[in-house]
Amino acid sequence: MQAEQWWLIEDQAESNAVCEAFESLLSFNPYYDKSTTCQFDFTKINEPVIVFDISGISISDFEAHDENGNYRATDCIRVLKSIFADCMGEDGFMYSINWQHDVFKYNPRIDTIYDYYMTYMALPNTRAYYPDFHSNGDYVFFVAKDLSWGYLTHPFLNKIWVYGSQLVGLIEKQMERLGFLYTDSS
Repeated sequence: MQAEQWWLIEDQAESNAVCEAFESLLSFNPYYDKSTTCQFDFTKINEPVIVFDISGISISDFEAHDENGNYRATDCIRVLKSIFADCMGEDGFMYSINWQHDVFKYNPRIDTIYDYYMTYMALPNTRAYYPDFHSNGDYVFFVAKDLSWGYLTHPFLNKIWVYGSQLVGLIEKQMERLGFLYTDSS
């Protein structure tokens, strides 16, 4: 495995397989409006699931690039990367899925400055945008490579679903620092 923070999965079959496994596990059913219905079915997961309200958080706290495309590591990003790294154990990567766009292998243990987007090697005229930790208009998911835990953002509801015992526990310990609030609605 490369020693890079992000690897775009350019092989369409591999990318599709990751997305299909994710969608199958969670019966993911996206909505394109401001519906309050949860788009995930967690019945196949025997792990705790917590929903956080992030409506009071500035999106810029969770974006790795400023309005000019310059890289910046915010405190919130550093906290989440550390939490993800702890949850990964010995794994060399996790997945980051920007639904209906790109799938990345992601290693939060590596901290490198990277541009806002990358160019596909196989499709040089196409850009892939690195996902942020706060939804920026797309569904963005950070999940273990075996899908045993995940951090799932929603583009309209200002909520994050977190599942998996260790991930839930670590985020709950840092929720004040992150600005997350518990919410009763799923």
